[in-house]
Amino acid sequence: MNDEALKKKLSDCAPWHFQIEVRPGIWTEDFNPSPEPKGRNRGFVVVDPGKMKESVFDQYYSQGFQGKTFLDCGCNGDGYCFVAHEAGAEHAFGFDARQHWIDQADLIHAVKFDNSEKISFAAHEMGALNTDRTYDVTLFKGLFYHLADPIHELLKLCSITNELMVLNTVTRTDIPEDCLSPIFEKGKKLMSGVEGQSWYPGGPQAVIPSFVYSGFPYTRTIFHRSIGKLHGTQVGRMEVHAARNEALFKDAGVSYDTHVKDD
Repeated sequence: MNDEALKKKLSDCAPWHFQIEVRPGIWTEDFNPSPEPKGRNRGFVVVDPGKMKESVFDQYYSQGFQGKTFLDCGCNGDGYCFVAHEAGAEHAFGFDARQHWIDQADLIHAVKFDNSEKISFAAHEMGALNTDRTYDVTLFKGLFYHLADPIHELLKLCSITNELMVLNTVTRTDIPEDCLSPIFEKGKKLMSGVEGQSWYPGGPQAVIPSFVYSGFPYTRTIFHRSIGKLHGTQVGRMEVHAARNEALFKDAGVSYDTHVKDD
């Protein structure tokens, strides 16, 4: 595919959530249309998936990510799987409920990664995830607050994760930290959920007990900060890392909390 044909494909696949250099000087974000005041891409944010390498892969796997397997839930255009692949992952798998994002992943996979068999992705909802396979690292980012039963799905993901869980979600900052607040989504926007009902957690304490129950007693709250008002609700964002074995955090030289599960 020559550059002009590639640019046409990138434009057809817009809007792009991930900032990816597909070829030297050709970036996905350059093909995003201007935000529409009331359109599907209103409030659209472009992010650099490469930051995941520094904050997760390099931090906890200083000897390299070779031989590890990676799962991205709600993978969007599969940007984090591509980063995991570049970091040396044995296999990286992502899924998303919207075909739009998987079409983007398919294009990047073919052009930038020669359809490597070490990367795969699928278009399906959270409930259709195959739980017969396990992964060393699971990324649960931007999806918890779009699910009708997020705690159930979190427990399921913990059961198929061997080493590290990374959870990143919108929160509601005007409720107790250990509570969940229901919301309803119409599902029309590309960045919205598809299940209709979903939940905002109050903060880390709404999810940490589920990690502990599932065999991840070592946790790190990377951040929990306020964002402001969204549809009249005070919201924030948090990221929590949970390890099955203490050595993962200890060897990385990072501070963490240890939780004792009551028998």
